[in-house]
Amino acid sequence: MVYQNKFFIFVIIFFLLLAVACLSFFINSLYPLRRAKMEEDLARISTYENLIDQNPMDRASSQALLDNLSSPDQPVVVATLRTFGRIDSEYIDELSILEHYLNSSVPQYRRASILAVKDKGQESIVILPSITDSLSDPDAIDVRVFAAQVIRELGPEASSALEELRKARDDPTNSGFRSTFESAIENITVNEDDMAAQGEEN
Repeated sequence: MVYQNKFFIFVIIFFLLLAVACLSFFINSLYPLRRAKMEEDLARISTYENLIDQNPMDRASSQALLDNLSSPDQPVVVATLRTFGRIDSEYIDELSILEHYLNSSVPQYRRASILAVKDKGQESIVILPSITDSLSDPDAIDVRVFAAQVIRELGPEASSALEELRKARDDPTNSGFRSTFESAIENITVNEDDMAAQGEEN
């Protein structure tokens, strides 16, 4: 009876190991296919971008970019988000999408989004509250720094971000980039004073 039990256990272990080996083989055989699909998607992104640059009414290319956001591959989503900073499609509200991803739980998506927002320039003032929230990004110092750079370029119009900029400047974890936050504060306050002075003269 003891020997029968041992043999039974041995058979179970053998088949479990066999199942694991088969599963591993199956996954490894799929990886090259998934990799090829990801590289194909990445290559197409620049094509869609060029087509939209030529024709902002290109609905098909716009939809293809939007579809990329559901990709299981992070590099594809990151590249798509970066593209949203450079296009102006009639069918995509790029800033609303970027604002959504600024609040993503994935640091890479937040980083790609704030960089794309930076590319949008003065247009990004409409999502200033979310940009301001990025000054206290919980994981990525570079996201905080890029947010400060965006706000700096917005100038006095971004004065509502001053309090959070000062907090970020004084945060010990940002000590290596204190000058970036200081520069944003200065650009807002100095230009605010200039505008006020011009108003008094007029």
